[in-house]
Amino acid sequence: MADDQDLVTEAAQLPRWEVNRYCADCDTENPQWASLNLGILLCITCAGVHRTLGVQISKVRSLELDTDCWDRGQLDFMRQVGNVRARQIYEATCPCWYLRPTRDTTSPIVRENWIRAKYERHDFLLNPPSGQSLAISVMPEPPREGYLWKANKKGTWQKRYFTLFGRYLSYYKASADSYPKGIIDVCELTFALPNGPDGNKRFVFEAHTGSRAFPFGVDSAAEMLDWVHALKRAAAYYITLLNAEAAGAMAPGTVMTLNTASEDDKPLLSYQQMGTPIKMGTLSKQGGHWKSWNKRTCVLVDGMLYYFKKDKPAAGDIPGGGIPLARCAVADGSERAGKARCISLITPSRVYFLCAENDAERNEWFDALTRECDKLTGAQPTSFSEMPQPEPIRTNDAVIEDDSE
Repeated sequence: MADDQDLVTEAAQLPRWEVNRYCADCDTENPQWASLNLGILLCITCAGVHRTLGVQISKVRSLELDTDCWDRGQLDFMRQVGNVRARQIYEATCPCWYLRPTRDTTSPIVRENWIRAKYERHDFLLNPPSGQSLAISVMPEPPREGYLWKANKKGTWQKRYFTLFGRYLSYYKASADSYPKGIIDVCELTFALPNGPDGNKRFVFEAHTGSRAFPFGVDSAAEMLDWVHALKRAAAYYITLLNAEAAGAMAPGTVMTLNTASEDDKPLLSYQQMGTPIKMGTLSKQGGHWKSWNKRTCVLVDGMLYYFKKDKPAAGDIPGGGIPLARCAVADGSERAGKARCISLITPSRVYFLCAENDAERNEWFDALTRECDKLTGAQPTSFSEMPQPEPIRTNDAVIEDDSE
């Protein structure tokens, strides 16, 4: 055991094996620490995180300093596993969008989350304990909404309401606003994550376009990771679609663009021309910039929601407007608008708030709109473990922003 110098010498040779040349977690060269029960070699930084997991998960020893831990059985186990095989097991279904440490990573948050995901939560096994693989996501995803702190161009921190929908991250001065103050194309973004909270106890991460950095702040490391993973997942999906479209591998127009849900996309039909409605009734609609609420007669037909000022439109009446439902998303807008029985129709460039007169009507409208939007969106399971991480697409119009912000 401890006194067998030959065993100690053999252990010291483990990093020279090609399968062990790089740290099992971050690819740092020449790892000098071992996890005896996992059968892997680690750099000193990753070994420090492994120590926090507890010996029941990872029993860490130094190849140079700990000479009393080696016997023939332990060395045989290290040879049987090794870093390459261990990564094939513990990273079997790791999605391309997941944050992982590299030899140049400085954020301990990323490193610790990665190591805990692999060995504590077993997130990337072929059959994860949760029963749900992170590798498969139904795309496009429903909108992700919530408050973030954002630093403006002068460095002043402002609380803004954010919506990630499709390939765009939109932010609003207030949650009840219909129009965003700015829109960012996630296909442009790269990220820089902090070492820990700042002086205000916020976790500040930066999203970089080709010409600008956007500092965002949240209240916890877990929330920060959730947002960055969602942004990276959306980027991976839409960049892959854009690349496929550019290569002629898919039909043009499949990838969401900013103007796909504009009211001006389709000519307005008369009431008679609309045909048989899927649903028709009265809803209160918020009037965009003015935030006034007005009752409208709404008509849901194939792919469109039209609205009239009249209670009973005549055959030749033209609606006051129409919302194309292609690539819209339906969400509960009650909390966001501060109004009961509210439904929000979300697009990258605008949010429409609609309120029903009672709970039954609200539920009927919500279900009808959801079915129509889902039919048009064509969401389907997408495997991200088989998708390479695409490079960001750099353009000159990554950000649309209200200069008054």
